Amino acid sequence: MRRERTRSVAIGVAVAGTCVLATAAFVLREPLLREWHALRLRLSGGNEAWALARTLESSGPAAREAAERWYLDALEEPSAAPAGAPEEPAIERGEVRDGWQQVGFYFPREERKAKAAAGLARLRSERAIPLLVKSLIEADPALPVFDSPFDSSVSAGASPARQRLLCFHYTTSALFEIGPAAAPALAEALEGQTANVRLQAALALHRLGPAAAPAAPALLAALRDGGWTLRSEAFEALLAIDPTGEACVPVLLAIVREDPRPDQPLGFLARIAKRSPRAVERLCSLLRDSEGSPPGLRPRVAEAIGDQKLVGDAIVNALASVLQDPDDMVRHHAVTSLSKLAAGGPELVAALAARLREDPHVGVRQAAALALGKLGPAASQAVPALREALRHENDLLREYAESALRSIEGAR
Repeated sequence: MRRERTRSVAIGVAVAGTCVLATAAFVLREPLLREWHALRLRLSGGNEAWALARTLESSGPAAREAAERWYLDALEEPSAAPAGAPEEPAIERGEVRDGWQQVGFYFPREERKAKAAAGLARLRSERAIPLLVKSLIEADPALPVFDSPFDSSVSAGASPARQRLLCFHYTTSALFEIGPAAAPALAEALEGQTANVRLQAALALHRLGPAAAPAAPALLAALRDGGWTLRSEAFEALLAIDPTGEACVPVLLAIVREDPRPDQPLGFLARIAKRSPRAVERLCSLLRDSEGSPPGLRPRVAEAIGDQKLVGDAIVNALASVLQDPDDMVRHHAVTSLSKLAAGGPELVAALAARLREDPHVGVRQAAALALGKLGPAASQAVPALREALRHENDLLREYAESALRSIEGAR
């Protein structure tokens, strides 16, 4: 009897021990696998280690975590060589992805960090976000240069179509590939860093699209106080968040009144006006405000309207209302914009014919002739004025008047 009881206890202890060991093995399986994969990475070298890490990315959770930790360690490696140690030769890397040019010059340490950042991006590692932002800030002196039409450092590789070379630092690429979770950290980088870092942050937020919504206040601040290229990237990022651009209107209105070179913000405002009645109203108010607008602003407003080919009765009426403005440049750009829009009824044709006959500035007369020619047969009531212009002493005016007459009479 006692033997049977002892035997039962022994069996129970053995079963319990087996369960404990099985549970421990199950619990410790993932950590042990993770440490095993980490050891494999440490024992591998050079390209073999990078190839192994890439393989682990598509394996189980333990393998992915080991790869993530290895990439994080590589990203924390100092960018510069230790004091007194010779630096390895620089390596150039460049690629074009989705029409965006990515160019960088890396030292081999930077090349390793760039590979680690790319791996963390593939893993969508949110743990990497603070470290990537820290690396971006530390890389400030070596960040790719952003060119603009007004920089003295425009490079030969800048695209004439975009008028600037859009370059991603490897940290920037990784951050926008990680996705929406990076938006708050990028917003912080946009607020308090140097111009290069802010540009990189704005570029990443632009690529995030609507997911960058948490960074909208920081982007509006960059739109308000940034330089040419930062302002441009911030504006594009804000449009990607909200295509109506409504949030940008108050900021842009403040800029155009304060900036001695308001062409860029006026262009942004005119782009928004294509989809926002509120922006149209503001542009028309700026154009008509002869007393409150800073000197030189109103001609630029009229020019921006024509450049963006804004249409609608409100726009045409606003341009027509300044055809007798005392400022020669306001009249000139208003007439030029009307010629680009090729819109208007009999009242506008009569106003243009009056400018053609009476304007003291020959450039305004030339623009009026061009505008009438664009209207074609609808401008038939201006034929007498155009015939009078054929006798004007200015060669170019006579040429434009003759062309307008062909457009009006030849199409009948």
